[in-house]
Amino acid sequence: MARKKKANNSRLIYIPFGVLAAVIIAMVVLGSAPHPAQAVTGQFFKVGPGHSSQVEVYFISWIGCPIGASLSWPLDQALGGHLNVTTNLSTPSDVRIPGLIFNSGQGANVTFFPIYVYNEYLNASPNGTPVTGNRIQFGLQVLKPQVPSWVYNIMVKYDVNTSFELNGNYEPLASYGNHLTTVIIITGPRGTWILLGGFSYVNGYFQELSKMSPQQLYEELQSGQLPYPLEQAAQQIEQTIQEAS
Repeated sequence: MARKKKANNSRLIYIPFGVLAAVIIAMVVLGSAPHPAQAVTGQFFKVGPGHSSQVEVYFISWIGCPIGASLSWPLDQALGGHLNVTTNLSTPSDVRIPGLIFNSGQGANVTFFPIYVYNEYLNASPNGTPVTGNRIQFGLQVLKPQVPSWVYNIMVKYDVNTSFELNGNYEPLASYGNHLTTVIIITGPRGTWILLGGFSYVNGYFQELSKMSPQQLYEELQSGQLPYPLEQAAQQIEQTIQEAS
């Protein structure tokens, strides 16, 4: 089980990720149902029937993503805490979040598929193929052969083609960030759920997370003492897995 620290530096920023996280926070309506029927960001919502007799969890992100970094801790805990990971720091310089890179997928009670569509600089795939043309379409090309068609179609529908109010304008999350958004998709016998752009309350915790080191959070993960927003996120992932089962 390889667990070593990997930190990357970059000044290449396309959308300030503190701003993107704040936008996602603002888009969540307080008092809404735990799993609303309509498309929202910041919390899980149900998108349709299940696609598997067993629970499957798809984590779609990119190597340098702050939202992906923040989600990696509760996701690892919810899946049993025994995944093959490498510690990492997100790339954008406006907010550097400690996180885990999943090197392979093997959850305790579910099948886990971690998929990274861009490198830490958003200028290539993880294997080094340079981005050519539209970065969103490039990400979809990287994603398509790695997932079932229904996962690909959900990403196209909700990340690329569904518009949300973002800073006074209506546009899809992928268009706002100019790349595919980090998502968690959970499917099982009882249905399929998606989380677009991370949990609102975890995104609101970015400033505190940015003060922590990957090793500090890893030690807290191992001891079962993650900060409360991350513990809460793990519980919500576990709850959604149970609902899908």
